[in-house]
Amino acid sequence: MIPIGRKDRILLIILGCLAILFLIFYLKINNVSINIERRHFVELAESFVKGRLNILENSVTSKEYSNDLIFLSNKYYLPFGPLPAIILMPTVLFNNNLFNWAGTINWAIIIIIFLLVLKIFYRLKYTIPDSAFLAYAFLFSSPLIGVSWYFVDPYFAHVVACLLVLLAIHEYVGKKRYWLIGLFLGLVALTRLTVGLTIAFFLLEIAFAKYSWKEKISNTIRISAPFILCLGLLLVYNYLRFGSPWETGYSLQILTVQHLLNNRGYGLFSFKHIFGNIYYSLLAMPLPVFINNLSHVLKFPFITADPWGLSLFFTSPYLIYLFFLKYRDKISLFLIITILLIAAPIYLYYGVGFIQFGYRYALDFFPLLFFLIWKNYNDRYGALSNGVKTIIIISSLINFYLFFIFLNHFFQFFRY
Repeated sequence: MIPIGRKDRILLIILGCLAILFLIFYLKINNVSINIERRHFVELAESFVKGRLNILENSVTSKEYSNDLIFLSNKYYLPFGPLPAIILMPTVLFNNNLFNWAGTINWAIIIIIFLLVLKIFYRLKYTIPDSAFLAYAFLFSSPLIGVSWYFVDPYFAHVVACLLVLLAIHEYVGKKRYWLIGLFLGLVALTRLTVGLTIAFFLLEIAFAKYSWKEKISNTIRISAPFILCLGLLLVYNYLRFGSPWETGYSLQILTVQHLLNNRGYGLFSFKHIFGNIYYSLLAMPLPVFINNLSHVLKFPFITADPWGLSLFFTSPYLIYLFFLKYRDKISLFLIITILLIAAPIYLYYGVGFIQFGYRYALDFFPLLFFLIWKNYNDRYGALSNGVKTIIIISSLINFYLFFIFLNHFFQFFRY
């Protein structure tokens, strides 16, 4: 094992202290989470335990204010994939405080994500301190900050999807058991269908790898079989709920936010939605906080996050390195193709992600984007520079500040 120098030890201590501070903040705000309206995965878990696919009538809360519920044949449903609710089913056993138990599961997944990112980049020849910095960046200097710190549905689905994609990447840079990668990606499809398109990267890698034709066919079958099985289960799940395997329910949602209702009026998926998604994912900056509507005099906290989104280059400023790296190898090309493939339906979608800190739909492809940039950074520069480490720490602190302000300003959107 590579020895850790004195400077690296100091940096790791700083990272550790910041991480502990953020986790204390996480535990503090999640103690309040039981008052949050959108806790449908927990309610869906209760339904699954009782053998039902619809939300139980006595557990549906604030139906008239929810933008997630579907009312069909006198029953309430959710459009989300079933896996997050399945993961939360054990919380039904601790029915004194279901939501806090669900938050504990969320917290455990965040820790696993940190360890996975650390191991992935250590296997890519980064040192342990540099790998720890990248794991820290993935949690605190990324859009994940807005969905992992605060247990609100449907944010939990993003956390689960990130976990599964990282498990697939970890397996890819490790033992490379394609059947296991296929299983992780199949489970992703049962969580967020768009993230299931991640399988394209691995299929391309198999197709162009230096395998014999027999090995290519064998590996393709290994990765595809569990994925297709999970996809088949999702189609059955859709059919049992909505009478059609192709109906996910997103076109049937009850929308109470007028902006979203107007957006969907232009189509569930439409080229008209591309520019709005581009703006909120790449260009949107924090909003000023004025003393009143009649002046431009700022007051504390001076700036706040736009609930429609924040640019990826603001929450994760290190992404600017994407424009200074060379992508000459096939793996990088396959990653770029897959990222664009996943991004296509996201940028055509009407929802944008409101309400959110950062641009949460980017999490569908962010693990691949993160892998792409730091894989190529290592190829070109080797160890992380002090400048990169400084950017990561400063951006995490700014994210922390803005997210705290965001909760205070937009809490009313989530309360009963």
